[in-house]
Amino acid sequence: LLALMATLHFLGFRLVVVLTDSMEPAIPRGSLVLVAPAWLEDPNVGDVILYRVEIASNEYLILHRAVDVQNGFFLTKGDNREFRDPWIVESRNIVGVAVFTIPALGRILLVARPLLVFIATTLAVYPVIKYIVTRVAKTIS
Repeated sequence: LLALMATLHFLGFRLVVVLTDSMEPAIPRGSLVLVAPAWLEDPNVGDVILYRVEIASNEYLILHRAVDVQNGFFLTKGDNREFRDPWIVESRNIVGVAVFTIPALGRILLVARPLLVFIATTLAVYPVIKYIVTRVAKTIS
């Protein structure tokens, strides 16, 4: 499973957790979304796309629907929003196209993430601590 996830990540696939209600009801808050890279899945009007946008010198990833293309630039909008987004999206800023959604799984992963990090860190550090303790014990005796 880890090898598959690493391969998909290497190929440009992304797993994204939806943090807001902007795409409801199609993609509820807390969903986990698999995004195929733009080089593999050409974005079209009607697709939900993941793209980069710079706001106040900070870069954000936004997952919204492409509602129009004008002169090669995408116009986007959250399904749960009245108006389209105030920016235009250049093709080079499109990360990919949403291809699969699992409602609520993203929320579960966000909650479980600190525990998973703790477990992974403990498993990684344990052999080092064991080695140090063993070496110190041999040195003392």
